[in-house]
Amino acid sequence: MLDTNVLMHDPASIFRFEEHDIFLPMVVLEELDANKKGVSEASRNVRQVSRFLDDLMRNATREQIELGLPLPNNLSGNHGKAPSSGRLYFQTQRLSTALPDNLPGQGNDNAILAQTLALQALYPETQVVLVSKDINLRIKADAHGLAAEDYETDRVRLQDLYSGMFDLTVTAEQIAKFRTDEELPLPTNRQYFPNEYGTLTEPANPKRTVLAKVDATGRKLV
Repeated sequence: MLDTNVLMHDPASIFRFEEHDIFLPMVVLEELDANKKGVSEASRNVRQVSRFLDDLMRNATREQIELGLPLPNNLSGNHGKAPSSGRLYFQTQRLSTALPDNLPGQGNDNAILAQTLALQALYPETQVVLVSKDINLRIKADAHGLAAEDYETDRVRLQDLYSGMFDLTVTAEQIAKFRTDEELPLPTNRQYFPNEYGTLTEPANPKRTVLAKVDATGRKLV
């Protein structure tokens, strides 16, 4: 189950769930329609989502829609994700699960929660996961025994960012040769870029390091 805020955040999100199927309830489509006007980034994203959905549904019969529309496998972008292989399902029947009348929160959010519960009850052998960027909705889902996750596909982890330098483990003899010759051939296990910096480290003495720079050819350190 995909919440509206995920689509407003990343209009291509429907292509980034690899082998997982996606279910869009009617309340999500209504929220998208209500937010399509304007010049904000969110409004532009909504219009892009509408174009994606229109392309997917073009020429599809009602039977094909009910069976789930195959998601294109070449639109996932990089993001470290495999190409899509799941299907996109729209709500084509009434889903109803009663929630407490005093449950706090917006009506649409609670409607998405209710429909997620109903979908899980309809398919008890399949785990239904509510994906939302709304932490309060995820908390309410957890409280009702539903699996809920944040949308993190486009989140960059700081530890994955390139530091601007590389580390190279070398022998004491290689360090000595570098100090003498003022150059050292690079291993061929990766691509190096001109003027990229690297730290030469001797395993037997990790505190003994030398800073070097890749030459213009990208093949040796100087």
